Amino acid sequence: MLNTKKLTRILIVSPGSKHIEAKIIETKKIYVPKNVKDKTINRARKKYLNQDHINKLAVSLKEIDYSKRPPIVVKKNQWVDGIFYEYELICGAHRFSAFEKMGVTEWIFDVYELGTDGVNKDLAMSSLQIQENDHQPELASTADDLTNIMSYLVSKKLIANTEKAITTYLEENTSNLHHGTFKKVVFATVRKNGAYQDIRTFPSDDLPGFIEKNKKDGEEHPYVWGGKHDVERDKFGWTVLEGYEYEYLTNALRKLDETDKGSYFLMHTKAPTEKRGLDTRRKDMKKSLQGMYETLVALKKSLIKDEWTDKKVEEKKNQYVNIDNKMPDPMKTNLGIASKEFKRKKKNMNKEEQRDENSQPIEMETPAGLKD
Repeated sequence: MLNTKKLTRILIVSPGSKHIEAKIIETKKIYVPKNVKDKTINRARKKYLNQDHINKLAVSLKEIDYSKRPPIVVKKNQWVDGIFYEYELICGAHRFSAFEKMGVTEWIFDVYELGTDGVNKDLAMSSLQIQENDHQPELASTADDLTNIMSYLVSKKLIANTEKAITTYLEENTSNLHHGTFKKVVFATVRKNGAYQDIRTFPSDDLPGFIEKNKKDGEEHPYVWGGKHDVERDKFGWTVLEGYEYEYLTNALRKLDETDKGSYFLMHTKAPTEKRGLDTRRKDMKKSLQGMYETLVALKKSLIKDEWTDKKVEEKKNQYVNIDNKMPDPMKTNLGIASKEFKRKKKNMNKEEQRDENSQPIEMETPAGLKD
């Protein structure tokens, strides 16, 4: 038996949406809006229903999990194709399809009211749908899903068509979204709608066109990247993102060692911030590479010096040791004389020490002033 009092889920708090009640509702009383076959109008779902996910839900929903949020509906009396409905589904299209697949006739639903507190109804519904899908392990919104709903809100002028407004809205409604996906959604929405940007950024996919477009006059071929060989310039080309200078310098050195050919860098910074603007970032990258260059020059000088020192040591060594690792005669004679002289002096010293040991102690007369 279903029991709404057992629910332990956390309610969604979203602008313009108000939770009314948790209620057991017959599925036949709920209308599921569709604009094309098997595709719901939930703007947080761009693609068609995921049948694999529906099949998994059909197995997992044999027993209700009271810790999970139930599907969301709004109260709406309407006639559709001769059938009367009392509610309309807002979130939970995959679960509702699983109910139909399982033959479920009733379930617990959260009933919400949309458009409260003066918030536009469309904006309230979109925000609620995004937040409802912002969780695991259920099927979370993809980057395409979120781009789709964000573009809708921009087109309806429910959020401003600026990068800042788009970013702020996503931050408020997608606390669990991966930062990589977050950036992808912001960029895709900005690009799709031509939103205003303080600083225009480009994804890696735009790199070939960007380099071709910015080719200098008189150049037959544009620069290359990704460690490819530039035939015209006979060098290897690399695009270097701020913070990765050391890694790419290592790659360039490896190519130099393998092919005896140099490299060039096409450098690009990360997005500027209030603390570190674009000019500062560019100068820091240049300074970083300049510092590494000076270190390499100093290292080269040190290696040359070490090589010269090793050479001199080897030359000195060869003055005393021939190819057979034997001392030449003059050196051997000199060492022999020195050895004999050392032995003779040591023998005389031993004799002196022996005499001292056999002699009597010297008696010293006590000064007159110290006598009793």
